[in-house]
Amino acid sequence: MIVVHRLTSAMVAVQQLVAREFYWHTGGVIPLEKAERVVEKFGELYGIEESPSADRARRRRGEARTRIVLWPDGGGLGFFLLATDGPGTVKEQERLQDAREARQRVRIRDYELAMLPRRGDVPRWTWRIELDRYRDLLDEGCRYARREDQSAAVEFIRALLKRPGFNGVRTQQRAILAAMRHDARRAGRPPLLVVERLPWVRAHLRRTEPLPVWLAEETRRRALMHVTR
Repeated sequence: MIVVHRLTSAMVAVQQLVAREFYWHTGGVIPLEKAERVVEKFGELYGIEESPSADRARRRRGEARTRIVLWPDGGGLGFFLLATDGPGTVKEQERLQDAREARQRVRIRDYELAMLPRRGDVPRWTWRIELDRYRDLLDEGCRYARREDQSAAVEFIRALLKRPGFNGVRTQQRAILAAMRHDARRAGRPPLLVVERLPWVRAHLRRTEPLPVWLAEETRRRALMHVTR
């Protein structure tokens, strides 16, 4: 079992799995002291680390195949358990949701995974800011843009551009920045300095470690923190 070191990397992994038809999902945070035992149980019950031949056999039989994505989350280990269509123990034991349904999308923090159209291309799975949160950010950014003192607008833009550069997020970033420029101009403010090129997520920069190695390092790190306090 592999742990990715960053939330953005976990989001990339989930996006790739859902694009490969692992639509059924559940997730949460496992306390550190229970992480290895819980993940081993998932492996025994659901075959999340089966050999390629066993996985192909499940696929031929039309049974659900299962994967897990793990990442550090606060004081524990964040996880998403994902499965394909078809019967299987994971469907019997877990309360899974269907990522294809609008009310059951995969969500983490203030992001959701959705199938969205792309200019000149077929619709694809991508992360975006949840729509309620997006509307709040749009209102907040435009309010700052109309102020005479633009320092708050500059800080807002700086924070906005730190969000992970998935295609859906980038589309929302462009819309917010365009609205801010429009409102600043209408309010008679100087043009906002806006970066024209938004960052992309780089999936190949993921850092990973086997779960036992990560747990050992995390336990040592916490012990050192406790000693130095």
